[in-house]
Amino acid sequence: MNDFDMNDFDMKRYVQLDTGKCKACWKCQEVCPRQVIGKINIIIHKHALMKRKADCIGCLKCVEICPYGAFNVMTIEK
Repeated sequence: MNDFDMNDFDMKRYVQLDTGKCKACWKCQEVCPRQVIGKINIIIHKHALMKRKADCIGCLKCVEICPYGAFNVMTIEK
């Protein structure tokens, strides 16, 4: 997939993480080129975390690599 340009449309796109679907495999964190994704790694509470949302460039690598479907591309009107 290609990077998306939010200025090309009347809609704004962003990546949303569903922590309930995350199984803490950390694949998303490994592929993120901007280190946007962090992790909560406590014994009874483990999942990925969007720690620097504003730095996301929309490469969608997290969406592509997640085997659990925890990431979604969302759109809202500008």
